[in-house]
Amino acid sequence: MSTTWSEVKEIIVDLYPAIIQSKFINPDSGELGSYARLANNMIANYPHRFKFTKDTHSLTLTGATSYNLKTLIPGLSKVYQIMGINDNTDEVELPEYEGSISSASNFYLRNGVLYFTGNNPTSGTATIVYKSKYLVYDKDDDSRKLNFEDDDDYSAIPDEQIMTLISIISLFIDWKEADKKFSLADIQVKANQIIAENLVIPDGESLRQLRNFV
Repeated sequence: MSTTWSEVKEIIVDLYPAIIQSKFINPDSGELGSYARLANNMIANYPHRFKFTKDTHSLTLTGATSYNLKTLIPGLSKVYQIMGINDNTDEVELPEYEGSISSASNFYLRNGVLYFTGNNPTSGTATIVYKSKYLVYDKDDDSRKLNFEDDDDYSAIPDEQIMTLISIISLFIDWKEADKKFSLADIQVKANQIIAENLVIPDGESLRQLRNFV
């Protein structure tokens, strides 16, 4: 299991003892949770295919002509691949968010909605491989969600990379300590630098993939 919210807060307390003791930042307040959500959003929205943003969803097929994946999959950002339709043959990876999966398929994806053009499957499941915007796992059912809500909720970011999240949270604490004298746009620039240096380069993905990934 990756780093819990309780452990994230403990690291923040160690980094900012004076600020925490003065109650300028309360580690148990919603404010710190908001900073964590903003930091997670910056990481999730970065144009790179991080392994920890990738997840799968089992879609039950009922004979419907369409399935709104944005509604069925909370936190859906991008669909990578759909498998299990057409005699369980693996479908090729989607080249873009909207478009036919292949010329021979009887289904296509448009604006996050999966449409069937005939022979709608009335049973079985399809596996949706997708990018998630949610980087928090619920402590009880391991589902992804937007916010840390319990001390035992845990991060989707691997332990060895959790300091990237901590570093971006720290940018918001520094911003408040500086009486908000620098802009949120400045935080975004610094956060992008932190992400690039600590997540993108070690991941070893090609520049071609980085340019093409949205």
